[in-house]
Amino acid sequence: MKKHITLSTLALMFSAILTAQVISNGVVTNQGLGESVFFDATTNFSEEVGAGSPNVGKGIAFPTVNLVEFEFVTTGLDGIKFPTYFNGMIVYNRATGTTRTDGYRSSTATAVTPGFYYFFNPNGHINQNVTGGVWRPLGVNPSTTNVETHNVASAYTPAATVFSGEKTIIIGFGVTAAAPAILPDLTSSDIGKIAVITNRASTGWQIVYTGIDTVKGTPAGGVYTQVKADGAISFMWTGSAWVMMST
Repeated sequence: MKKHITLSTLALMFSAILTAQVISNGVVTNQGLGESVFFDATTNFSEEVGAGSPNVGKGIAFPTVNLVEFEFVTTGLDGIKFPTYFNGMIVYNRATGTTRTDGYRSSTATAVTPGFYYFFNPNGHINQNVTGGVWRPLGVNPSTTNVETHNVASAYTPAATVFSGEKTIIIGFGVTAAAPAILPDLTSSDIGKIAVITNRASTGWQIVYTGIDTVKGTPAGGVYTQVKADGAISFMWTGSAWVMMST
């Protein structure tokens, strides 16, 4: 009975907070208890299942933050609230610069530019601090320091070892003639590695092969993507294959 009262009280408090401080596009209810997600807008706003309209309820409006100066508020860290010490927290940064490392901040200085970032602090629940975490760009962000660029003028197949470490690999073509880039197969431990193929030629296309015929050692037929002139395509290794992320 005590547990039921406590959960009911928390639900009422959360509802009151949402009403007072956050604007929603509908009434927030607790009909998703026991489900895998903590918020669901698909039920009422997904056109493919006959709900919502083309322009209503389609995004989250994040508050902006200056990550260069941002400092965590830790007064509520009591072992119950925020037990992971903000691991996985997502923000939209509006500043350009290097994050400070004093106070309740990451002890790792990170060069940031405007865009989405998440706080990587996997051992926060063990170390019980935020200083061991680090801000990382969400998605591909070639402006960060964890990037290695290979500018080439002919066919290029980077060795798998090029992708060692946590970094984004940029393969930059600057010539008009087609010169295929062949992304090598990695291992299951390389999940999340990023490759960005850029084509800075004024005309023509570049071809990127993301599948290899392991018997012949040549690009597998049909498993390729074309990068248009003055364009770029990013790929992510899923553990078994390269998948296109964005163009």
